[in-house]
Amino acid sequence: MPSARHAATSPAPSPAAPRKHTAVLAEHVSLQGKRVADIGCGDGGLAKWMARQGATVLGIDCSAPLLAQARAGTPVPGATFREGVAERLPLPDGALDVAIFFNSLHHVPADAMAMALAEARRALAAHGLLLVVEPIAEGENFELGRAVDDETAVRAAALARLREAEAAGGWQRVSEFAYDSLAVARSFEAWRDRHAHIAPERAAALAREETALRARFQTLGRAVPEAEGGGRAFLQPMRVTLLRRTAAPA
Repeated sequence: MPSARHAATSPAPSPAAPRKHTAVLAEHVSLQGKRVADIGCGDGGLAKWMARQGATVLGIDCSAPLLAQARAGTPVPGATFREGVAERLPLPDGALDVAIFFNSLHHVPADAMAMALAEARRALAAHGLLLVVEPIAEGENFELGRAVDDETAVRAAALARLREAEAAGGWQRVSEFAYDSLAVARSFEAWRDRHAHIAPERAAALAREETALRARFQTLGRAVPEAEGGGRAFLQPMRVTLLRRTAAPA
């Protein structure tokens, strides 16, 4: 049976060498002078990077603690952050040139994913771009966290809702492809605490499975040299879908 990455609905296999997310984004989306929403922005790292590339970026997230992290430190001109949910974007019609779900669509409640994609379309100007970057349910990083939160079903649901939105009309496929990334954790404790912070409901499972997770942390992935910060890096295949907004669906 084919793996998730090689299934008929998936793009061609990713190249062997892992890539940085920002390098992939820069290759496929022009950011200079663009109005961008980072939907599910988390701690704001990607939104700030895009602002440094010349975009005006609104980072949107439903987590107050993550937004506090995003707003901390030296402000980056062009990057602002606002609390909100993907299925009710705090934006007027046609306000965006680019809408991005980076590793976030599968975190939207399953019954709200379709509305989140419709909201992104509503907020995009004519010919605006929707970029959806989602982790594929395979790879070392997925296997490490699977015992705590198996996201196979929600990742499949996100892909299904994306396919349905595209089939309904109003979008033109620009490209779809896969690439391998590396998820780096400086220590097991850093990995554990990050997962607990992103999803507090995982705390009990993290505590219950800690011994097994520690062992998997040391056997999966690859060591990062101390000169590069130390820790371990875990392979995570990603799927990129880039759509352009067209006329309203029939």
